Amino acid sequence: MAEKTIGAGIIGSGFVADIHAASFAQVQGARLAAVASSRLENAEAFYGGPWPASDFRLIGSEDDR
Repeated sequence: MAEKTIGAGIIGSGFVADIHAASFAQVQGARLAAVASSRLENAEAFYGGPWPASDFRLIGSEDDR
């Protein structure tokens, strides 16, 4: 049976976000799926993936992220 991957989102892109992202990278079956920051450019700079957001309410609204 294929293992399901769980996408996790981080709210905020400051110092602690680095720690959380590194932790997700160590968990089998988990991946960083989104980052939200009040400044979109900070989320984009922190997270080069497909789903940076400037509003935390936007992350977690899609099953395929």
